[in-house]
Amino acid sequence: MLEALYQTFGFPLALLLSFSVFLLVILWLAGLAGLVISQQEEHTSRPLSVVLGVLFPPFPMGWLIWDMIQERRRYRA
Repeated sequence: MLEALYQTFGFPLALLLSFSVFLLVILWLAGLAGLVISQQEEHTSRPLSVVLGVLFPPFPMGWLIWDMIQERRRYRA
């Protein structure tokens, strides 16, 4: 698969695309971990958000960004 990507786009774009996909997977997993941990800390059970996070990867990424903004506001105040 990487060889086909390399032959199609060339080395620089294949490297950039592979790195971007790697970062998106890392953000997806970090968002899922954050969703699960936040539920454990608040002692709530929202299985729908975890299922939505697994089936729709942009949801935990958006949640992660939203949570970082909330933390920044909390520490600034």
